[in-house]
Amino acid sequence: MQFKGSLEECFAKYASLLPPEGTRSRARFYEPLMKFCGTSSATVVRWLRAKRPMFPAGIPLVKARFFFELIGWQVTDLLGVHSAYEPGYKLGELVALNVITLEQVREELVYSDNHAVLRLCHGQGVCTSEREVLLLALIADKATEVESRRRSVSKELHGQIQKLFGDQWSAPVEQVSVPATASTLVSQPRSSPTTAKTERPVSVNGTGVRLSKREALRMLAYKVLDMYELARAIARDATPEDRRLLREMTELDEGMHASFQLTSELQKILDMLCGEQARDHVLEQEQESQS
Repeated sequence: MQFKGSLEECFAKYASLLPPEGTRSRARFYEPLMKFCGTSSATVVRWLRAKRPMFPAGIPLVKARFFFELIGWQVTDLLGVHSAYEPGYKLGELVALNVITLEQVREELVYSDNHAVLRLCHGQGVCTSEREVLLLALIADKATEVESRRRSVSKELHGQIQKLFGDQWSAPVEQVSVPATASTLVSQPRSSPTTAKTERPVSVNGTGVRLSKREALRMLAYKVLDMYELARAIARDATPEDRRLLREMTELDEGMHASFQLTSELQKILDMLCGEQARDHVLEQEQESQS
């Protein structure tokens, strides 16, 4: 069955497929959602009731979104998280599939509480550049496990749903048109021809992490901004001893020439990122020097 909508609309659609409220057979239709989200039958009843439903928060909210994705529906809330901050989407999947706990993520990323981790899962924030390296390394380390878990859980849920709904589940369903409210507009992914292309992963030297082009650009932006602020704060009052220490810390203790060479190379790379003309000029110079 194909369906696309917000989590609220997914709940409403799922509820519309159940036997009428008050019938005994209705309770067993709660079980797949109840077991996946790790909650009680009474809680699922509150999520699915037609009048004044109560929606999940915290980890159950993360899990409920991925429940509907795993049974083959498109959850616009998750599409929005993926668009806003892809590592947050992947982190949410790790948590939803019980590959890692919220507490373990908090310890890995050195957060003081779980709320900051949940914000990442909901696409409501981003990491600092240092934490993002840790997060991406965690995602890469769990990639095989999460893929295996996704396949097995999806297969199990599809079997449960098909057994419960039978032919009704195979019938086509018209996709809903999501109202253009402020919240749904924020969560809609931005369409771009560049994101649709298959991109070559970018490797981060020394970490074993392979990033998508978008993730690598995001990390680069953080580091450029950090470097700019730090360099501006230090450069004007830097002493010869400060410059010597900087060369040592960057493993360039070979005299002034090495330090100037690094600065020159860095400037050249940044120029290439600033515009096509600068990039073409640098590439032409490199080709001339190699010929």
